[in-house]
Amino acid sequence: MRSFALLLAALLTGCATAPAPEAPPLAAPHGAALRVTSPAFADHGTIPAANTCDGAGASPPLTVEGVPAGATVALLVGDPDAPLPQAPQQNFTHWIAWNAPATDGNATFPEGHAASGAVEGQNGGGKTGWTPPCPPQGSTPHRYVFTALAVNGTLDLAAGATRAQLEAALAGRVLASGSLTGCYMRVAQAPLPC
Repeated sequence: MRSFALLLAALLTGCATAPAPEAPPLAAPHGAALRVTSPAFADHGTIPAANTCDGAGASPPLTVEGVPAGATVALLVGDPDAPLPQAPQQNFTHWIAWNAPATDGNATFPEGHAASGAVEGQNGGGKTGWTPPCPPQGSTPHRYVFTALAVNGTLDLAAGATRAQLEAALAGRVLASGSLTGCYMRVAQAPLPC
């Protein structure tokens, strides 16, 4: 009964009371900030099932505002709760992309796609592009941190590069940063009667 009460409390609180996400891997100097938003979910809100392994699995739409003139945008999406929030062992990479152009200070990532002109790298599953949230059944909510970095110019980095290679290329090039955190938890389906 006690474990049920703990699970119920976790369900009701979502990720609002979870520890703060890890700091962006390469923080911007002097606190320069970007605003990262999605029409699909609010900051610390629930990512729609359509954008997860329980739906079509398309990446959610994103907008990055406040990009300095002449800068491009790099995007890193990670799950710091993998495999379980109670015992995280890695920050699983769901998506990395870079060289996303900005128009009038904004970069747009449409649903299911990287920004036009952006280059995508290798996710934690070893494939290029987005891999949808798919936390273990019965786990408490996982956080998915969408970190945007304004980069001085473009990066000379080939498609399919790893997160470590991207972070090395970003060193000393970050002008501003911002993040958006979404949460997702898989709910076990009741067995169907036979």
